[in-house]
Amino acid sequence: MNVARTHDFALILRESNALPDSAQALVEGLGWSDAERVIRLLGGTEIYVPARRPAPDHWLSVAVGHDVAQKLAHLAGGEARFPIPRCHAALLAARDAQIRAAVGEINRDLALRYGLTERRIREIRNRGTPRQVVAPRLW
Repeated sequence: MNVARTHDFALILRESNALPDSAQALVEGLGWSDAERVIRLLGGTEIYVPARRPAPDHWLSVAVGHDVAQKLAHLAGGEARFPIPRCHAALLAARDAQIRAAVGEINRDLALRYGLTERRIREIRNRGTPRQVVAPRLW
């Protein structure tokens, strides 16, 4: 994921207030981009974070980066099970907002970028748009 897209995701999530409290704590301790990386890679799991700073070859350092692993150790080091929130609904809401904001881009390109079908892209773009309701003709 490129930096601009990560920044957009973080901005949308920040404005939407859609994150659960546990994710907010991660954001406060790690920062937006690092918290997003941890949630995307490890969301929905419980991890053990060592009390001391993890070594560069520790599995956590390898998975999320050594700097982020050190921040996690400072935030939650030594906890037997540290839950990483999944944030599925918040991430989908942010993704959908990005798709709706992509004015001028064609559905095929968006479908390829987000791994969705063109039909799903159309549904997302049309959701929230007021549809014109036509009353049925009775006579």
